[in-house]
Amino acid sequence: MTVLKINSFTGMIPRLPPERLPDGAATYAENCDFAYGELRSLRGVGPKRTTSIVVKSLFTYDGDHYFCWPSPTRAYLAPTIDDTWGRVYYCSESGGLRVAQKSTMKLATDNPGPPSVSYKVGVKPATSGGYAATKALESTVVFAQVVSADGVVLKEVDVTSLLTNVVYWERYAVTPPSTLFDDVSDGTARVPDGDGWVQGTVNVEFTYDAGGSKSEPLLANAWWINSAGEVKAELSGGGTVTRSTVSSITHNGVTYSPSSDLFAALVNGKTRTSVVRFRAKITFADTGVVFYDGVIPNSETSPGTFTLSVPESVKGSVVSVACVATTVNEVGEESAPYGPAFVEWRNNGTEAIEFSVNYTPDADQIPIAGVNFYRTYPGNSSTDYFLVNAAPVPLTGGVATLQDSSKTPQNTSVLQSTQWDEPPPSLKYLTYAGNGIFAGAVGKDLCLSEPFRPHAWPYRMQFPHEIKGIIEVEGGILVATATQPWFVYGAHPMQMTQQVLNAEQAGVNWRAMARLEGSAFYASRDGIVRVSGGQASIKESQQLFTRETWRNLYEVFFPNMVFAAWDGKLMAALDGYTAGPNAALFSLEDGAAYNTVLNIPGSTVTGFGISATTDQVGVLYTDGFAEFGSGEYLPLAWQSKAHEFPLPVGFAAGVVRYTGAFSLEIYADETLVHTVALPTGGGELSFRLPSIRPAKRWAVKFIGTGTVKRIELGASFAELKNG
Repeated sequence: MTVLKINSFTGMIPRLPPERLPDGAATYAENCDFAYGELRSLRGVGPKRTTSIVVKSLFTYDGDHYFCWPSPTRAYLAPTIDDTWGRVYYCSESGGLRVAQKSTMKLATDNPGPPSVSYKVGVKPATSGGYAATKALESTVVFAQVVSADGVVLKEVDVTSLLTNVVYWERYAVTPPSTLFDDVSDGTARVPDGDGWVQGTVNVEFTYDAGGSKSEPLLANAWWINSAGEVKAELSGGGTVTRSTVSSITHNGVTYSPSSDLFAALVNGKTRTSVVRFRAKITFADTGVVFYDGVIPNSETSPGTFTLSVPESVKGSVVSVACVATTVNEVGEESAPYGPAFVEWRNNGTEAIEFSVNYTPDADQIPIAGVNFYRTYPGNSSTDYFLVNAAPVPLTGGVATLQDSSKTPQNTSVLQSTQWDEPPPSLKYLTYAGNGIFAGAVGKDLCLSEPFRPHAWPYRMQFPHEIKGIIEVEGGILVATATQPWFVYGAHPMQMTQQVLNAEQAGVNWRAMARLEGSAFYASRDGIVRVSGGQASIKESQQLFTRETWRNLYEVFFPNMVFAAWDGKLMAALDGYTAGPNAALFSLEDGAAYNTVLNIPGSTVTGFGISATTDQVGVLYTDGFAEFGSGEYLPLAWQSKAHEFPLPVGFAAGVVRYTGAFSLEIYADETLVHTVALPTGGGELSFRLPSIRPAKRWAVKFIGTGTVKRIELGASFAELKNG
């Protein structure tokens, strides 16, 4: 008894000859769903959304609103949590990273297309005109005062205009006017004691004859003078000595010669008992607030000329301050800094640092909100640049200017954008790598963004050969180069490491890459490479394809192959192909259990568009797009293996269990010998075959829509019943 029985259906194994296929495998499978072990039609596309452009990429965040592009493009939402602007970053095949607002996306029914308004990603830094300079905030007036012995100011004269040898906030020289003491009478008539002596109350210098002229200072209250001009001085060891040959004596800056004139002046109240001192008044010019008002130290460096010094408590120190400026756009993205500019600044609060920068915006970038200024604070425990302004300083006539006189940081915001370069203009293969990081490639360089700062791209990693494509994979990034794949991993771009993978398989096309259940797949010249857990392998692909069969089937399509993931399986489309099946669907894990070509009806297929948010796969056309797997069932075609028998056999009866509508073709030794039209509806149908000569090789083929559960062929119905 010989029976041909098929009750488990699987897909194609192109590497095996038809007679070497396992039972249930197909020599040809089109639009077949093998997920249930039986033969079923796949669902096709849902309602088609028409566009006025060729669609080769699409992006949606909610399944309702779309961007579509006529060239292969990858797009992502901004990874920042507080993105109220709604940024969508995208990069086309031609290169260059751009950003648009998701609020400009159109409904699927409104002919969506590329963003109507988009901007080049990045914030251009200032490149010229920046400077920092000090600016005095105060107005200083210096007065010379005549002060009595008991501290009463008898006269005050403004000597600001007479200041010379000015060392700002250090010292000044001044010669008060000769009339300073005019009209000042502060002496008191003194009464001699019983011996005719008047005691002195100020320090004096007198000259007398002691076998030669000799000068001697005398301390206040330690000397006396009489009408003859004799001077009695108190000795340090006790007692007194009288000098009768005094020629002159200097008292409060006035020299009396003969010395008896001093006695007369004391008795008549005509001596100068006052002294000169100096007062400085420092006022903030714009507010009128007094910064300092008080006596300042002085020393008489020569008769009538004084050196004035600023009190240590108010003069502060001169320090070197570094200043930089960054540009901020309307969504808060900040540029790399311009500068630094250095300035010598007195840190006592009476000087402001005036920052200024010239800026010409890039009209192709998001509009500029203003400029941030940062500075250092010498003496502070941190060497960071601290933010000076609370909000970006707006540009006026292309210039932003700010004054700052703070002595300590006013907040904890420090400069972060030191290395925040704009993205390379020719960036390709945009990929989100997790942790807020975007990746892209330029030639041999893998470029990486600052985490959660998609506008800043300070990091680069070089590879030995040109990068052909990149895609995110569990734990890192898969980088397919012109020779072999690499795995890049790390939590931060500064910590990322590159690891060459154990597969000498070059990538053929960046669109022929997909991520599926934690693994990444890409097309090589020898088959499909799977990367998972830092390992690369082509073994699963080799269950289906030898190098020769893979190249025979697909080499001509390598430049136009597009991968996507759908329902746990890998999809491949052939962009622009119209001469036959335009896609394929398979699971490398299941081998032949799931390998079918797809013949997606409608206009020319250009690829797939995936929405991770809505778990949708869109089929892209030259005039629109539609969701795959949500439409009517597709007509399938499935041809069995060649069932080979040791001796020629003849079949005269058959039974098939099915639902739907099918045409059944029966082949003997590769020749079509009978066709059965299975009635629409289904059930279990028995049928007779015409008289057919015995054959060694038998095969069956189903064409239609529905489900086939089993088929049996035998020499008679009795044999089938017993079989």
